[in-house]
Amino acid sequence: MRRALDQTLSTELGQLRDGAKDVLAGSVFAGVLDHKLRILEKLAASMELELSILRETEAGREYRTRIEQTATDTLADMLPSAGTIIRPDFGRKS
Repeated sequence: MRRALDQTLSTELGQLRDGAKDVLAGSVFAGVLDHKLRILEKLAASMELELSILRETEAGREYRTRIEQTATDTLADMLPSAGTIIRPDFGRKS
């Protein structure tokens, strides 16, 4: 059962196209059906790739947000308490 859930639409269309060749061998519609299924298979593969890229992008965005929040929290813990003024000294003479 798990194997059936792992298949993608493009894989299913490819298997359907291969099966249709055997069943419709010699038929007038065999070439047309093969051509249409090949186009649908390529379209499905492109959509699957686009979806995987979108998912990776979203995961990266969430990861960056978490890292930024962690860095902000860590920096806030390192800074002195509120009300303290920090004046940088870059070696200038007063």
